[in-house]
Amino acid sequence: MKKVLITGADGLLGTTVVEVFKEGEYDVVETTIAELDITDHDAVSSKISAEKPDVIVNCAAYTNVDGCEDDGFETAKLVNGTAVGYLAEAAARVQAVFLHISSDYVDSNNSPEGFDESKTVLTPMNKYGETKLLGEREVQRVLDENPGFRAYIVRTSWLFGEGATNFIAKITKFAQEKDELSVVDDEVGTPTYVKDLALVLRDLAKGTAESGIYHVTSSNHCSRYEFAKKILELQNIDTPVKPGKLADWPRKAKISNYSILLNTKLPTQRTWEEMLEDYLGR
Repeated sequence: MKKVLITGADGLLGTTVVEVFKEGEYDVVETTIAELDITDHDAVSSKISAEKPDVIVNCAAYTNVDGCEDDGFETAKLVNGTAVGYLAEAAARVQAVFLHISSDYVDSNNSPEGFDESKTVLTPMNKYGETKLLGEREVQRVLDENPGFRAYIVRTSWLFGEGATNFIAKITKFAQEKDELSVVDDEVGTPTYVKDLALVLRDLAKGTAESGIYHVTSSNHCSRYEFAKKILELQNIDTPVKPGKLADWPRKAKISNYSILLNTKLPTQRTWEEMLEDYLGR
């Protein structure tokens, strides 16, 4: 039985990744920040040398996007950037397949057409995006230094699922408390169910695909407004939802109107509607 070590095992994505790999008959080593500080080079090296996993999946991340604009930036650079290099180096030493989760925020594409995996000139949309791009570059550095090493940078966006508060939970809660909701219709992206992403990660863990960047999201896109309307419809909640604008809710971090990841390398994923219906049990 192959062994997989999963960082961030108690997070929104990590909890589902653990379940999916266990179903795939892997020996799963779960690590949380309390058990493994991935920003500690020696701790990472010791843990991975001791476990000698066949696969490492890095689900650990600093995800407070607005926090990155302030005091959280230095921490985010360590967790999302430098530490990814530590993990990739350790993976290469024990010849483990390495999977790292990245984000659409690595580029402020802001185009209704979206962008695919081949884009090489990337301009992050905010400081969080800068830290995620640092992580991608660390993986690429280790790939360049270690011929034969297998590593996958998997970009995704608008994650939802069990295990943490997300957009669906917030919209549902507000709809049950308020007479009317206002949700932006000028922020467009690709919602992604963590279960779908985890299944793709398990497939990539085989190490048969070419190393590089992969986009894993729903096969179509929607606005936050459209997403919210569908969330309530599927739960038979009739609270009215009116469209708003990003400018109505100023944020510290810049958010693009369009952030659409195009998948050109993997099988087509489900639509966001299908993913949402699955998640809500419809």
